[in-house]
Amino acid sequence: MSDLSPEDRDRLMRSQRQLNIWALIAIIVLVAIVVALAAAGASVVPGALVGVAVGAILSIPHRRLLNELRLTKQEARQIIIAEKKRRKAVR
Repeated sequence: MSDLSPEDRDRLMRSQRQLNIWALIAIIVLVAIVVALAAAGASVVPGALVGVAVGAILSIPHRRLLNELRLTKQEARQIIIAEKKRRKAVR
């Protein structure tokens, strides 16, 4: 596993948190749009392709950070899990 500086670990944690927040917001907005379109009787409802496109767009900043830190997704996930455990133990 890659050894990161405390600043880089904080950047990784912030990036993951922001990704999670934006993903939740995107899901809520997409569900609201689908419900509104269905209630209006629209015959075309955005499908999974729209969700995949939104997810890909939202993950761009996080992927850039991973590239900058030279981490794979699996390494980043391990670091995030370890950091969460460390922060939970400190409380």
